[in-house]
Amino acid sequence: MFNKAAITMTALAVTSTLVLTACSSTKLSTVESCALIDELAVEHSIKEKWEMAYIAILAENTEPVVDALEAASIVYREVSEQTGDRGLRTALNTSVENYQKFIEIIKDRSPNEPTFDAEVGELTDEMDDGHVEYIRRACPGSIVDPD
Repeated sequence: MFNKAAITMTALAVTSTLVLTACSSTKLSTVESCALIDELAVEHSIKEKWEMAYIAILAENTEPVVDALEAASIVYREVSEQTGDRGLRTALNTSVENYQKFIEIIKDRSPNEPTFDAEVGELTDEMDDGHVEYIRRACPGSIVDPD
């Protein structure tokens, strides 16, 4: 009898914990979101990936740029799902969308292709940099705004 009651109570406790966790909609504050960006950026070696990307472009290799954009997208997507700051969420999601557009343009291509610069320039002109500025203002001193 005791074993059956213990098993039932354990099952109820686990179920309650799962329900509370699933129902909990606690979102991160802006400060916590910025800290998470920095934490995930270190975890995904974002700084190093961008350093490699800059060097690779000089060697006419876009693969490291794609890697850096994909890693940044992973970080921004994860933080956007957890932040309670709607403006930051929108800015992060917009950045991810823009990164994906850049990836589509540059993946498996050489910067020496005749239309490469024009396509990248056109996309850059179409983008609204307001979202980047929002992230920098929201996260001063962060990896996204190191100054």
